[in-house]
Amino acid sequence: MTLPPLPSTVGKRGEAREPLGDVQRFVVVDEVRREQTGFPTCILVFQRIQYDDGREELRLGYYIIGKKEGRTRGKWCWGQYAAMAPACDFQALVKMATEKGWIGKEDQASNGKGKASRKA
Repeated sequence: MTLPPLPSTVGKRGEAREPLGDVQRFVVVDEVRREQTGFPTCILVFQRIQYDDGREELRLGYYIIGKKEGRTRGKWCWGQYAAMAPACDFQALVKMATEKGWIGKEDQASNGKGKASRKA
């Protein structure tokens, strides 16, 4: 099966919905990707996102080729469940993110503000 190209999501805007309905808007600042070992129709994605209020977080997700009949069949679709991956794939994503400078500095985890990124 020939897989379609998966375009970059850098610069793409998105939103995270809180349990009580609040919406947090963000933009994808950077990303690293890796095909899941033994599962070529799954691309693991580790993204660095920035919320409209300036906070930054890291997001782990995946794209999978749509299988159901309809407009998404045969196309890359964002995974709707928690990402699961072999440890070697996760380690590779973390290594790539570390090489880009996303991980390793204490102040980056909290965006230098010393407080949690999300509402409690």
